[in-house]
Amino acid sequence: MECARAGLLDLLARFIDSLSCPSAGSCALTGTVRTGTGYASSFVADERSGTWRDAQLVAGMAGLGAQSSGPTSISCASAGNCSAGGMYYLSTGAFDSFVVSEVAGTWGSAQVVPGMTAIGPAGDNQVRDISCASAGNCSAGGAAGDQAFVVNETGGVWGQAEEVPGISALNTGNNSEVTSISCASAGNCSAGGHYWTTDATQAFVVSETAGVWGTAAQVPGLASLNVGRDALLTSVSCGAPGYCAAGGSYDSYGTRAFVVSEANGTWGTAQPVTVTSSPAGSEVESVSCGGAGYCSAGGYEYSPGLSAFVVNEATASAVTLTLTRAKAAYGDEQTVRAQAAVRSGADGGTPTGTVTISAGTALICRGTLVSGAASCALPATLLRAGTYHLIASYSGDADFVAVTSAGHALTVTKAASKVGFSLSEATATYGHETSERLSVTVSAQYVGLPSGKVTIKAGKVVICTMTLAAGKASCSLTARQLKPGSYLLTAAYGGNAEFLASEANKTLKVVR
Repeated sequence: MECARAGLLDLLARFIDSLSCPSAGSCALTGTVRTGTGYASSFVADERSGTWRDAQLVAGMAGLGAQSSGPTSISCASAGNCSAGGMYYLSTGAFDSFVVSEVAGTWGSAQVVPGMTAIGPAGDNQVRDISCASAGNCSAGGAAGDQAFVVNETGGVWGQAEEVPGISALNTGNNSEVTSISCASAGNCSAGGHYWTTDATQAFVVSETAGVWGTAAQVPGLASLNVGRDALLTSVSCGAPGYCAAGGSYDSYGTRAFVVSEANGTWGTAQPVTVTSSPAGSEVESVSCGGAGYCSAGGYEYSPGLSAFVVNEATASAVTLTLTRAKAAYGDEQTVRAQAAVRSGADGGTPTGTVTISAGTALICRGTLVSGAASCALPATLLRAGTYHLIASYSGDADFVAVTSAGHALTVTKAASKVGFSLSEATATYGHETSERLSVTVSAQYVGLPSGKVTIKAGKVVICTMTLAAGKASCSLTARQLKPGSYLLTAAYGGNAEFLASEANKTLKVVR
């Protein structure tokens, strides 16, 4: 890091606060330098093609009235496209939060995080962490006065900061902050931190889906572990939208490390990290996820000396879905079986639990894993005719996290229908045709009751139009509707979303 160091030789102390590498040989860092006057300033430095460039102070701080600036965090979506955030101090001793972005290798000027004064009192705000999913699409979090906040950058423009939804209901001790944030894709992030009650510190998580932040919740299961009432969340990482992991510590009359996983957008139960048989204390310092269910956590323990540890998330590497047939007629779908196989991850073992087959929001069927495989028959008449993308969702178990398969196409075609047509009499007397009853029954090729309309015609003359009820309908001729003669009557069913059209014929004689 000689180039970054060389650019700051005139400064007395240098601290790297955060580093981000979006690709090999392309990194960026941010930190704090301290001058002989005792004031500190934030700086950034870039690596291009494996060579570090000279560091530069964050521009625009003087315009914010900053006397000095403090620790910062940085995240890069791609080489030369990064964002950083931190805090700066005013001569009054108050401090505020700032963000600064790099676009195509050029750093802009720092700006105050928009909307902070609407959340907390001015002079007590700071950005604690930042994460960029793609160029110009980032999220940051920290503390705005006594409340945790999040703020999103969309298309290179920072929006208004917002109080973490639901945090005020938890934060009865009037002190909360986001300590870590991670974005798997633009608008799909998770954040965590801690809040104070009147007699305890508790950890929380909150997730963003499609650009909307959900409601903060205490880390599930942590309350029963945190008997000493001092829990902290230090790190969050997301491997895919809705699949994240977090870690930190809780107080069990001694600090203990914990991890917790999110799968399919739902946070599971916190688990203690077993490091030694009787550690004097432990804490997760950092979590990183390479993909859904592929996370690792690292930290330290006292046992009684200080030593480092890492722990990997056991995972199902993939769930695959196959169908015995890719096409079925409406009412005959039960002849199709969905077959799911769940493969274990690098740690081996056999996943247990259930696999759910769904098409969008529609639950199709569910199967229980036996030796890592499950199958179920599709129910008849659940889906209308059309093409659907079925997915298999593995629920996870104590050792393996949940995972979802790629989509598998199923085409449901319209089933054939059959019209049953009968006349109460084969001959009707002209002027007295009202005694003639025309009855229709429309049946399905497989199962189900066709709905819709049936039209009865004599040639081009419409005799009547009926709406089926439970697959049946009837009507009567009207007097003098047909002149004396012989007629071929046609009962035509027009079909609907599930059934094809069909028709049947009967001969009727009208006599004087």
